[in-house]
Amino acid sequence: AASTRGSMAQFTLPPGAATVGQALGQLALHAMGVKVVNLRHSNGRMSAPLDEIALAVGDTLVLSGHPAALALAEDRLLRG
Repeated sequence: AASTRGSMAQFTLPPGAATVGQALGQLALHAMGVKVVNLRHSNGRMSAPLDEIALAVGDTLVLSGHPAALALAEDRLLRG
């Protein structure tokens, strides 16, 4: 049976993603039902997922939410 608690997903920003350089808060992922649990930069440094952090190529976001919401969030991260 599917869990109603949601899933976790990792998403790494590829070169050319529309959201590179945008602030995390601008994406409004929470409005899709997705929580950014953690943010790991390409240099391996972890940071709290604060709204004002600008996304960069190679950043890995750890996301939490329902699978359908996670798919939408990944699409938003790629296409803006």
